[in-house]
Amino acid sequence: MSKKRRNRGRWPVALPILLAWLGGMIHQVHAQDVQAPWSGQISLYGWDAGAGGEIIPFEGGPTFAFDPAFLDFLDGGDAAFFLSFLAHRNRLVFYADYSNSTGTRSGEIARGIEASGELSLRSATVAIGRRVVREPTGTVDLLAGARVWEVGAKVDVPSLGISTSGEQPLGDPIIGIRAEARLSPAWSVTGYFDVGGFDVVSDFTSQAVVTANHALTDDLSLSLGYRHVYLRLEHDGAILSNTLSGPMFGLSWRF
Repeated sequence: MSKKRRNRGRWPVALPILLAWLGGMIHQVHAQDVQAPWSGQISLYGWDAGAGGEIIPFEGGPTFAFDPAFLDFLDGGDAAFFLSFLAHRNRLVFYADYSNSTGTRSGEIARGIEASGELSLRSATVAIGRRVVREPTGTVDLLAGARVWEVGAKVDVPSLGISTSGEQPLGDPIIGIRAEARLSPAWSVTGYFDVGGFDVVSDFTSQAVVTANHALTDDLSLSLGYRHVYLRLEHDGAILSNTLSGPMFGLSWRF
């Protein structure tokens, strides 16, 4: 039995434990916070993401490498954006995000052999958790949830007669942490990090986001930051190992 199958075999036990923990936490926090008001923020960013990694379209097939570079998506006319949502009532926290990006590459995979490829990634994350630190100078939230992907890839190697494409929806459990430090009445720094996959569907996935925020009004702020996303997926001999990284600039509205 392969290592991947052994890892997946543990999750039928681990997932009910995780769900039971989440359910108990929500019930406890809801009972304490039923009269508390909701507050939070919605943030929309333009994301100047560069793609890196590799695609092997089928078992024994050629490796198509993506080298990270800024401006890949925006210069190519493809949308790259990141939307995040946070809501909390006292210590109960909901988090969600969505992103959409597409990148293309062309070049030689061997001497005299030209290839082209396209990679599209859409992802949505939903998590729930508890605010474990709540101070005037900052907060820390522990979260658990899931990320849903839609991965599309296309590889063409004309001289070898290879042209293959496909789309694969998948979903992974994730655990994460979010923290905010208030540096002054006008300035704050926010960080978010999660890991997931664990061989449930993908082999591994992670996300890291950090932003510096400047309050324009009580409800509106400007943010400048950086986001890094990693996904590794193996299926029937095909391998996708991909990173998306780059700076972000956007607006946040607090409610």
